[in-house]
Amino acid sequence: MSDEEKKDYQRELLLLLQRMERSVEEIAEYAAVRRRFWARARRDFASGVVRGLGMAVGFTLLGAAVIYFLQKMALLNLPVLSGFIAELVKMVQQQMR
Repeated sequence: MSDEEKKDYQRELLLLLQRMERSVEEIAEYAAVRRRFWARARRDFASGVVRGLGMAVGFTLLGAAVIYFLQKMALLNLPVLSGFIAELVKMVQQQMR
């Protein structure tokens, strides 16, 4: 084996060793996460609740804005569109009572 081949072999071994060290670190990190399961579960649950509340508020505001603009368009008395919008607004208001 020549000196150049030995150097290539050593470089490859060094790269393999570095990859193995990274893998061991990742496995250790995974094990640490598994030990902290309940802390992670609480954090994930809390973030899910907050995300759900945010969507509920967002959809409510968006729905209110859509209904508001539909009501304004119904007042414009556009022949075909206003009848449809008026009927839609009536249905929504009946559901809200």
